[in-house]
Formats: sequence, structure tokens, C-alpha cells
Amino acid sequence: MTRRFSTPERYDLRVFSDERLLETYLRRYGQPMFAYEQQLRSREASAVQPVTLSLEDNSYRLLFLNSSLRDSQTLAAWHRRHPEIKVDGYLVGQLVPPLRWKLSLYAVEGSGIDAARIAQRFGGGGHASAAGFMLSPSDFEKHIKTFQK
Repeated sequence: MTRRFSTPERYDLRVFSDERLLETYLRRYGQPMFAYEQQLRSREASAVQPVTLSLEDNSYRLLFLNSSLRDSQTLAAWHRRHPEIKVDGYLVGQLVPPLRWKLSLYAVEGSGIDAARIAQRFGGGGHASAAGFMLSPSDFEKHIKTFQK
């Protein structure tokens, strides 16, 4: 079990505005943050898309999730259930005003990709295993395409 959501200041508590939902989680699991995280992961599983990030010199296979509250852990959990899909990393994105994609790129262990180097090509930054960058909708369509699982 991850402790990532064990402290309230690291989580958006508005998700618990429904008192019945919170009461159900407390009664059923005793750990509302962990339970809510599990419920989110199962609900978002259908939204995970295999995509290709194409650059001039290389192409990377990634799992993509359009969500503002997610990170690599959600995609890693999904990927563990689908090991037949070979990917180099995970991409979490959100369309934010004024119409820009805010993206976080995470390298899969052993894939050999440098997330920081890729992000720098788009004006972003980070480190080798995790980095962030922004793309316009037209650049998003140019560089990111879905592929069959």
C-alpha cells in the first residue's frame, strides 16, 4: 500500500464532500484515502490510452491518461495488469487554459529513455525519470498518436 495519500495536505479533500461516500469508505476500508485512490484507479482504467510520442529522431511508446489528479502510480498499476503492452513510459496530461496541454512524462524502469531530455525539447524540464512540459493542441496532435494495444 502506498502512503502517498496518507496526509490530508497532499490530497484534494473536496472529493469527500459527499458524507455518505466518506462514511462508506470508513466503514468498509478504514482508510478513506487509500480506498478512494483504489476507486479512482479502477474508474480511470478505461481511459488509459497507448500513445506514441514521435520526435524527429525517435519514437516512444507511452501509456497516456488525461487527468489532473493522477501520476505515474496510476499508470504503473494499470500497466502491471497489462504487461503484454510494451511501453517506454507514462504520460499524464491535462488541457489547461489558455488551451495548452500540461504533460508529465515518467520513464519506465529499464526503458532507457531520458524524460528530462525529451521535456527540454518542448521547453520543459525535470530529471531522467520524470519531467514536465507544455504543448499547444496542434503540437499535441502532431507529436502524439494512439496505437493499437
